Amino acid sequence: MCASSTRSVNKDRLTEQSEKNAAGLHDGHRERLRQRFIKGGISAFQEYEILEFLFSVLIPRKDVKPLAKQMIARFQSVSGFLDADISELVNAGLSLRVAVTVNFFRALITLYRGEKMLSRPLLSNSLEVITFLQTKLGGLKKETLHVLFLDSGRHLLGSAEWAGTVDRAYISPREIAEKALLLRATGVILAHNHPSGNCKPSSADMQFTKSVFNALELFDIKLLDHLIISRQDHVSLMY
Repeated sequence: MCASSTRSVNKDRLTEQSEKNAAGLHDGHRERLRQRFIKGGISAFQEYEILEFLFSVLIPRKDVKPLAKQMIARFQSVSGFLDADISELVNAGLSLRVAVTVNFFRALITLYRGEKMLSRPLLSNSLEVITFLQTKLGGLKKETLHVLFLDSGRHLLGSAEWAGTVDRAYISPREIAEKALLLRATGVILAHNHPSGNCKPSSADMQFTKSVFNALELFDIKLLDHLIISRQDHVSLMY
């Protein structure tokens, strides 16, 4: 074998060994993260480590700590990261495959919290309802109206959602009443988000609440609450 061929083989071997060593270091770090989660739960992690753990599942055999820190710097928090839509995640540096999977996780969290509400009576402004609505609406960039329809035992019969512009979500009170009648609901909870994060109700919010209240009252259906939601806060217009 000539000298140049020998050098090439040796270089390939060194590269292969280096990759194996790096993979071993990554595997060891990931195992330590797994053990820390098993022992202490998610509260044992720093914020970027939550995303690092997630990325370690989605992106094998790569040091994902820099990427996790990059995402926290870009979106300010884990919740901000999960609230981002697919295009925002791709623009921030994630592959389309990973961005879609992250978006799916958020949808799964919303589904989980929604299904938890199905099995028990709901109080109009209970913590469980608010937590669900904050997951559903809190991070949205456009103002969106979400309506919960309840039976006489305060069990959830169904829901409906209407998206608006960045500062306005409006649907005819008649449409809400018609949906309530279709589901044979006796109570309704309204909720909409304020993308600005300021949950102070506007005059339009108050007028819309009154219009829906009057429309439902014609059919002996109670408007139980109207909640304004942000990621970290909420305000009830009925209490």
